Formats: sequence, C-alpha cells, structure tokens
Amino acid sequence: LVYIIQGKGAYALRITESQVRTLLTDNAPRQFTQLGFSLLVTRMKELYKADPSSASLQRCTQDLNAFISKFEVIMQQDIAILNRL
Repeated sequence: LVYIIQGKGAYALRITESQVRTLLTDNAPRQFTQLGFSLLVTRMKELYKADPSSASLQRCTQDLNAFISKFEVIMQQDIAILNRL
C-alpha cells in the first residue's frame, strides 16, 4: 500500500492496481480479520475472473480503496497482509 498526499498534509492509504491484480488472481489463502473486507475481496475475485479487463481491474481497485479508506482505523492487521503483496 502507498500513501497518497491529499492536500494540507493529509494522506490517504491506497492499494495499487498491481497489488489488486495479485490479490485477485493468485490462489494463496489469505485470512483477513474484517469479514466485510473478506466478502468484498471474494466478490471482486469473481467479478475480475468473469471480466479480466483493465477497466474491471480499475473498478475493483477503486472499490477496494474506498473500503480501505472508510475502515482504515480497524483494518491494521489486514493492511499488514496487503503490504506483503
């Protein structure tokens, strides 16, 4: 994950498209602590498998980033897992 400057010294945590592609295409078992995030990743894997286009990857990346942005405070363990991608 990378931090993106949003202005006035504020930073936002973002997962890259490369990390999302790895997350969605490899079959390595990952145990996330947040059930909602696990369900979202499962849904994104199915969507990307059905349509592996760059537009689909971009949508998945946006959705995952929106979730991470909203729940960053409670996702510290899951963020550590994503950092290893």
